[in-house]
Amino acid sequence: MMVSKIEKDMISCFEAYLKSEEKSRNTQEKYIRDVCKFMHYLSDHELTKDKVIAYKKDGIRHHFLEEYE
Repeated sequence: MMVSKIEKDMISCFEAYLKSEEKSRNTQEKYIRDVCKFMHYLSDHELTKDKVIAYKKDGIRHHFLEEYE
């Protein structure tokens, strides 16, 4: 399945997945916060590999991503 946009219901599903995997509350909150930041970064643009790469590079430059490999 190809996803072109992150929808709010996807975030809810991801949060439910994190709970089912028994991730700590802090981990759940951080992951959801990170996904929401990425969603905001995309705004109304299509989700593409180039957008992900640009986000990671911007994150390093602006220090909103802790690490990047």
